[in-house]
Amino acid sequence: MSEFERDSVFSQSHDGLQDFMMEVFTRMGVALIVTAVTAYLCYQSLISGGLMYSLLVNHYYLFFWGTMLAQFGICIGLSAGLNRMKPSTASTLFYVYAVVTGITFSILPLIFEVGTIFTAFLFAAAMYICCLIIGKNTKTDMTRFSGLLLGALFALILAGLFSAFIPFFAGTFGVSVLGIIVFLALTAYDTQMIKRYYYRSEGFDTLQGNLSVYCAFNLYLDFINVFLYVLQLLGSRRRD
Repeated sequence: MSEFERDSVFSQSHDGLQDFMMEVFTRMGVALIVTAVTAYLCYQSLISGGLMYSLLVNHYYLFFWGTMLAQFGICIGLSAGLNRMKPSTASTLFYVYAVVTGITFSILPLIFEVGTIFTAFLFAAAMYICCLIIGKNTKTDMTRFSGLLLGALFALILAGLFSAFIPFFAGTFGVSVLGIIVFLALTAYDTQMIKRYYYRSEGFDTLQGNLSVYCAFNLYLDFINVFLYVLQLLGSRRRD
């Protein structure tokens, strides 16, 4: 193959990767907007005595278990159906998850001050964007740390489970800081994985479409968790 042909192939692949990454970031951004708008509308319904107020007052356990099971089911569905479902179906599931998250976020102003929520969002967004840039440009193979990240993630899950029974673990400084570090590291890791998913799925349009949704979903979850841990940290410091 001539030098010109090699350059042409690389250029096309590079352009395709940039388009793929832009699609991933766009999907994630749209999902965050959907969550924010849903949270605002549901909060207005809550404070005005509408449907959200009725659900929380009269059907709290239905609200809690319904939203939790819906989110869990969508996570499983997206992961298990990447090779089978259409990209449009994957996108729909993703945005439904964003809506459900927005519904649960509508109660945050009842727990934290609006100023604290806004500050937490700004801090989370700044750190998150930095990790996106690191993940996109670093030459370090982040997969070497996958085992460490998985172990830290399990530790967070266990701390979350313990907090339901042991008050010491609920909202502690150490757990919040660990959560922020872990999900910022996962942000860099998931950003780097976008490139791997793109090159592995070249020529398979349906799979590539589903992977763009999956990558956006992972990055969305990373940001949501960074935001929640920062909010928990700031909220606990304000109370102290």
